[in-house]
Amino acid sequence: VNMWADVAVAAARFTSERPFHAHRFLPPEAGVPHCPFARATGYLVFAVARRLHGNPPPPGLWDAFGASLRDWDLRSAMVQFFFDLLTTVWPIWRLLQLLATPARDVKRAADTLSDLHVEYRPGVLLLGGSNTTFQWGSFTVRGRQVARGLRQHADWDARAWNGDCESWCDLETQWTPIAIVHVKYICSCSCSLYPFSIHIYDPIDIIGHRMEEELLQANCSMHAVLVQTSLAARDYQTHPTLQDLSEFVHIPMHHSNFAGIRRDFEEPVEIVGVHTIHKDEALRAAAEATIRDFPGVEFVHFDPMELFGSTQGKVITPSHTTAITSQLAQLDIAFARQSGCATTPWICARFKTGQRLVNLMAVGVPVVVWGDNAGFLEVARGYPTVRSVDEGMLMLRMLLENATLRKTLSELGVHLSEAYSLPSIVQRYHALLNRLLSQGGNS
Repeated sequence: VNMWADVAVAAARFTSERPFHAHRFLPPEAGVPHCPFARATGYLVFAVARRLHGNPPPPGLWDAFGASLRDWDLRSAMVQFFFDLLTTVWPIWRLLQLLATPARDVKRAADTLSDLHVEYRPGVLLLGGSNTTFQWGSFTVRGRQVARGLRQHADWDARAWNGDCESWCDLETQWTPIAIVHVKYICSCSCSLYPFSIHIYDPIDIIGHRMEEELLQANCSMHAVLVQTSLAARDYQTHPTLQDLSEFVHIPMHHSNFAGIRRDFEEPVEIVGVHTIHKDEALRAAAEATIRDFPGVEFVHFDPMELFGSTQGKVITPSHTTAITSQLAQLDIAFARQSGCATTPWICARFKTGQRLVNLMAVGVPVVVWGDNAGFLEVARGYPTVRSVDEGMLMLRMLLENATLRKTLSELGVHLSEAYSLPSIVQRYHALLNRLLSQGGNS
């Protein structure tokens, strides 16, 4: 109480000298540094201070607060995303309504908290099924980024849990999601906790027998399983063991070029290479032999394990995502070849995502694409593909010699990537969730 009283005095002094004008606190023009979290926190403190002095918050404050939260949601670079924490652990929206209610004092307002009307939006929880899932880059894409997309483009109350599965189940919360998306692994305790919710499994890169084991060992049925290629969906829909366990739905991964970064294809070619944790020595040797005929051109391997050493190669924060996009834009010509699947090439060729190719295309990098897997082929519709290293080197030589071809493939790639933007992919999620809701889930 004493702390809030001190805050109230400080706020009174501040407002007596500087009358509150909401427009002053809205996001400034680009280039002016600001912290949306600090702004939102300031609004909240200001509102509490006014309430404790018996005054309602000034007009325009809630609009400014909401604008700051949305801005913060888009640009937060915290490892543990506080926006998601605010909406999963702390009842931030209820708190705001508490402060806005016309009650005469905080105690009376608190007494009316349970009776406040809250605008309903269907809730969906994106939850990693293991102790470390939330730390991985795949959860950044299919957990945190998809949750933000559902909030911003489909009006769902979507929340990503930045913690382990068990800690969510142990959390005391009054918020009950009507749908749960289990990311990478199935969170068994949430099956018991929410038996009447819709359960969706998004294995991402847990493919083949590992995904089958997850489904067969789960203690609740999955209303849908998301897969990365349409070929995978067809395979599972006719699988003798799995076809009766769930519906398999093709929802590919979105690209992460949220900043709209584009490489300048009019610049001379200086760098050709790859962006992957996998080492393809045969490809590298062939590429380095080819570029010897082109002075000033070098082969570069961007390895996330080295570029993000502090997080063991994990792409966790929005700033990491922007850094990767900027790295991709440094490539004048890139290679997209399925690697890292030496022991399971048949499975990878059918089930593996084409996200690496989509991310390259989204920044306008001309790509030498291997057409020997479904993930790349579904993205590269109308885009030239190769089937061998020799064909790949022939395509590389053509791109090095022909600026018009580089420009054509750059523009075509950007066009193809539009179908894989976050708003586009979120609409697929939205349609699936609405359809499953209309079918009644487990109720």
